[in-house]
Amino acid sequence: WEIVEQVRAVRSDLAQTTPGGRVHGVLFQGMGEPLANVDRVIAAIRVLADPSAQAVDMRNITVCTAGLPSGIARLADEVPAARLGLSLGSVSPGKRRRLMPIDGAHPLDEVIAAVVAHAKKTRQSPMFAYALLADENDATSDAEALADLATSFAERSGVRPRVSLIPYNDIGDGVFRRSSAERLAAFRAHLSTRGVGSIVRYSGRSDVGAA
Repeated sequence: WEIVEQVRAVRSDLAQTTPGGRVHGVLFQGMGEPLANVDRVIAAIRVLADPSAQAVDMRNITVCTAGLPSGIARLADEVPAARLGLSLGSVSPGKRRRLMPIDGAHPLDEVIAAVVAHAKKTRQSPMFAYALLADENDATSDAEALADLATSFAERSGVRPRVSLIPYNDIGDGVFRRSSAERLAAFRAHLSTRGVGSIVRYSGRSDVGAA
C-alpha cells in the first residue's frame, strides 16, 4: 500500500494544481532494489494498472533492477505488459563489480541472459540505465563496450534496448563526480556512430541536492 499511496498522493496533488493532470507512468528506481521485494512490487503494479484503481497503463510502468534474474523472470510471467529497466553502472565486469557489488552474486552475463529471455517472452524493449560518473565509466572505451552490449542484445533478443544516460547527482564531498557536459556529449556521440540511440535523463534541482 505504501508504493500505491505514493502514486495516489501525486495524482491527488495534480488534480488540485493542474487541470486535467494525471499520472501517465511510473518508474520503480532509486528507492532500493524492487525485485528484492518482488511480491509486493507485482501486487502494486496490478493495483496501479487496474482501471478501477489508479488506471495507469501497465505499458507505462517500468521496473528498474540492478540485476536479480529470478525476479526478472517473474515479471515476464506475471506482469508481461510492464516494462523492464536494467541499471548497468558499467559493462566491464571488474569495473561493474566495484561500482555495483551485486555483480558478485549475479554477474552481468547471467543478468543479460534473463533480460534477453524477458524480451523474447514479452516483446518489450528493455531500458538500459547508465549513470555517468566522471573518470569512472565515461571514457570512449566505456561507450564502445555499451554499444557492443546493445548491439549483441538486439541480435540475441530481436528487440533493441532503449539506452538512458543519467547525469550523476553530486552531493557534498562524495566519492563520485558528475561527468562534464562535454564528456556526456562525446559519450552519446560515440554511441550514435555505432547506431545506438540514447536519451539523457532530465535532472533538475541539483542546487539543493535533490536532482
